[in-house]
Amino acid sequence: MSDSTHYVIRGGSAGRERLRMLSRVMHPTSSSLFDRLALHEGQSCLDVGCGGGDATLELARRVGPRGRVVGVDIDATKLELARAEAAELVSATSDSSESTFASRRPASGSMLSMRDSCSRI
Repeated sequence: MSDSTHYVIRGGSAGRERLRMLSRVMHPTSSSLFDRLALHEGQSCLDVGCGGGDATLELARRVGPRGRVVGVDIDATKLELARAEAAELVSATSDSSESTFASRRPASGSMLSMRDSCSRI
């Protein structure tokens, strides 16, 4: 995990499991939000604060094989787990979009509002 002292979700594998549970609980809300966005085949999406990548992978399913989704988070362990899950999804289906997970630290004083990121603070 990042050396950040203000990261509010426990890092690593334990934090990933907590985020997986939160993703299941929030699935109806997230699904409704994604429906209202009217995502379509071939779009590109950015999921900032992607955690374990649950929303990122759902976005990938929605934009289809011609789409691209990038998930960014500061927790390297969660990103590795997300990459592994994305690789399993791609190997299990031949019509998955490309998903990329990247580790980035926010610039000092930066502000980005996103539903999942803000709901965890």
